[in-house]
Amino acid sequence: MKTDILFHNLFEEQPKLALQLAGLPAPEHAHYRFTSVELKEKAHRIDGVLVPDDPSVPVVIVEVQFHRDEQMYDRMVSETALYKLQNPSAHSVQMVLFLRSREIDNGAGAWHDLVIGGMLKVIYLDEQTAAMNTETGDEAAMLLMRLTVTPIDIHQDGVIVRQLRAAIDEITDKKRQQLFRDLFVSLYLSKHKQLTLEEIRAMMDTREIFDDIHESVAVQQYAQQYGNQQRNEGKLEGKLEGKLEGVANLLHLGLTVEQIASALIIPQEKVEEIRRSLQS
Repeated sequence: MKTDILFHNLFEEQPKLALQLAGLPAPEHAHYRFTSVELKEKAHRIDGVLVPDDPSVPVVIVEVQFHRDEQMYDRMVSETALYKLQNPSAHSVQMVLFLRSREIDNGAGAWHDLVIGGMLKVIYLDEQTAAMNTETGDEAAMLLMRLTVTPIDIHQDGVIVRQLRAAIDEITDKKRQQLFRDLFVSLYLSKHKQLTLEEIRAMMDTREIFDDIHESVAVQQYAQQYGNQQRNEGKLEGKLEGKLEGVANLLHLGLTVEQIASALIIPQEKVEEIRRSLQS
């Protein structure tokens, strides 16, 4: 998925999350809605606008950028100015530029004073999502955003995924719960291309993984590919190299050595050997 789409979905579902991430106050008396706005004269579309129901609080212009763009500051300021011209009732405007990291920031240039004055806030997502406390009621959203900026390392991401799975399980609204699961699947599928859709879906389904392991789609896939072959041939030695990728993926899903051995019909000590080799 395009990474900025994940942020758009999260901000649309929880508008004040954008303010929280930017370190801006979220007025208790005002409610924002997140929307995309097309500018008539230039036929350009602003990434996102937080529009308050109270005209006394600022309209917040949001841009999410994951790649270096020499004109991103110029574009944001010009589009904000055009928005203000087309919406004269806006009392004040706050700009927030979310960047993946400092390394893609080419500098504000002529708009440096806007940054210094705070009218244009620049937020580095890798630093901000790592520093923010996830125990704020938006834990699932914060962990999802964290996954967008972590390096492509399935071992490190596995820690965040386990926390995310627990946070999603705590959501009582089934519709919101499904939204977060869908966003995770789309993000992880594009980030870790070596994993299958079934594996990634299983990572968010604790019932599927732990309560009834033999009904797991991912486990069935590996059991059929590896376990049945070994059972029919009656051969284990010399075949473990071919199982390494399957066992590794199941370990990353959070399954235990015992569960993997049962699903693939191989001795536990062989799975343990593979687990130790991955850690070394």
